[in-house]
Amino acid sequence: MYSIVIIDDRATNRAIYSQLVRSLDRNISVNAFGDAAGALDWLTANSADLIVTDYEMPRIDGDEFITRFRALPGASRVPIMMITVCGQRQKKLRALESGATDFLRAPVDHFEFISRARNLLKLSQSAGEAPVPAQEKNSVEDGTRALFEHRGEGDYAVHVVEIDAMGPPPDLSNALRGQLREGDLVARLDPLRYAVLQKEVAAPGDAQALARRLSSLRGLFAGVAALRGGAALPLPGQDPAACLRAAIQALHENSPVATSGDERWRLAPAVNLATGALAGAQVLDGADEATLGDPEALRVALACGARIGRGAQGLRLALRLNLGGRGAETAMLRLPSLAANSGAELERLDLVVPLDDIGADAAATENLAHALQTLGPRLIIDLGALPRDGDAPNWPALSRALGESWGGVLRFSAADASSVARARELKARVERELGKAPVLRAVDTPSPGLLPALRRAGVGWAQGACFGSPFALRDLGALLAPREGQASMETRALPA
Repeated sequence: MYSIVIIDDRATNRAIYSQLVRSLDRNISVNAFGDAAGALDWLTANSADLIVTDYEMPRIDGDEFITRFRALPGASRVPIMMITVCGQRQKKLRALESGATDFLRAPVDHFEFISRARNLLKLSQSAGEAPVPAQEKNSVEDGTRALFEHRGEGDYAVHVVEIDAMGPPPDLSNALRGQLREGDLVARLDPLRYAVLQKEVAAPGDAQALARRLSSLRGLFAGVAALRGGAALPLPGQDPAACLRAAIQALHENSPVATSGDERWRLAPAVNLATGALAGAQVLDGADEATLGDPEALRVALACGARIGRGAQGLRLALRLNLGGRGAETAMLRLPSLAANSGAELERLDLVVPLDDIGADAAATENLAHALQTLGPRLIIDLGALPRDGDAPNWPALSRALGESWGGVLRFSAADASSVARARELKARVERELGKAPVLRAVDTPSPGLLPALRRAGVGWAQGACFGSPFALRDLGALLAPREGQASMETRALPA
């Protein structure tokens, strides 16, 4: 008989979660509480195989509840699934430190809830069947202290691999070691999760390559129904345990994103000026361009990409990529596992990079550009508003980037006719001096009156107010719906 505890101050949620967990097995006992204090009193005298708790609760929130519960005798091995809402990243990190095992985003997807709860019950059952060696204790820091003591000098990356087992979880430690270089280390955090310490990471591409390889291993392991991965590079001054928590957070972010009803995110349409068809969309976070470094934005883009599928005639989604700090490198490590779990094609993703970022550190940005392009996304160089002399804001950086791994797509702000004329002059200079044929894209296009000038300048795509307001994520399906009488999916033409 499984014992499951549910804690939520909303009676409706308690009823829904109770019904969902009862669907897992006939031999399940559910105890639901409207406040954490009552749950703690009950747990002091009773045991549980799984706890599901909300974060936002009066008096005692989810983080404090976990901290108090983990201090009880015998509580260290009980899985805890926390329900959080969008934008609670810092709260998730604190909850991980307190001892949360898994997360779900509210409003809860019922299928995902059942799948996660089933896996956690397997983890709880396996933990009770056999003693756990000292190096595999529930505490992440305790379980990997020896791992980090041998990390050596130089840069490193931390990867986390989690499996869904079809029976008793197998020990994959040796199989994972077979995918690593000599010197890289593996530790088993719990029956379903492993940490990998990748040493001597010379460039972000090294960590990205291992993340991609680990995310593709499911077929090698008998008894494994699914495999997820997360990875992180340490921030300056960050200790290894914090880097590990960041990798676990990246793993939790691999869950599918529910886009319906989420008004935070919108899509700004980009139109093919030759055909008038919808060619792509810029993901917006409110009024701003969403960035690759925001895990939520990346999940939204990939979820939209999965909805688009293979038949949408090359429809693309764009995110902004800011190269400052290590956010871009960490986001790059998320790409393989997130794409694998969402079903999206990374070839549909455009990453818009400010030219000034490219010129700040030529060697580092060149390595990053090469690593990203091996994954599939297209890189777009953002020139911003062109100066009146017709040159790019930083011609040396632009000429170097066009000669290396940045491709040849240039984006500029087409606020007026003079901006378009300067873009046309710049395109001619690139062709004359560099022997390149850049592809121009325009943003901030205010009125249809600029479209003839954009076409004469050779601009392929444009976006801006003249093509309508950004649309909600829920409207994406309507724009991609096949026309009556046609079997294949086509993009709907927008008025030019």
